Amino acid sequence: MAGVAPDRPPVIMPGFVAAADLSAKQYHIALYSAANKLTVASAATDLMVGVIYNEPYTGEPIELVPPGQVCLMIVDGNAGAIVPGTRLTSDASGHGIATVTNLDRVIAIALDNSSAAGDVICVALIPSDVSL
Repeated sequence: MAGVAPDRPPVIMPGFVAAADLSAKQYHIALYSAANKLTVASAATDLMVGVIYNEPYTGEPIELVPPGQVCLMIVDGNAGAIVPGTRLTSDASGHGIATVTNLDRVIAIALDNSSAAGDVICVALIPSDVSL
């Protein structure tokens, strides 16, 4: 694990359930999929809503860390080096990856370094769009 856990746990937003089996998706980027249901983001253009903080099965409640929080996120620093301040979007697996691509949606700013796939780092959830 590359990241250091935040000093205190993030605020969790209740009210959402897993649209699929997300039991292996802790710290992945979440995507709103249907009424009160979330799944894993799969593209840089997805409307990402936070990070999944537990391991829910289909229909179980999701512990969602919403924007405005500091939390842990699984990333792929192998896809492009991540340093503090790097804008992060989602890859096809819901992992955070570096982006500077026009019209990508950003879900977070990295607070730690990563140069490997599967690292878990500390991030600040600050959604925005890349506009060049």
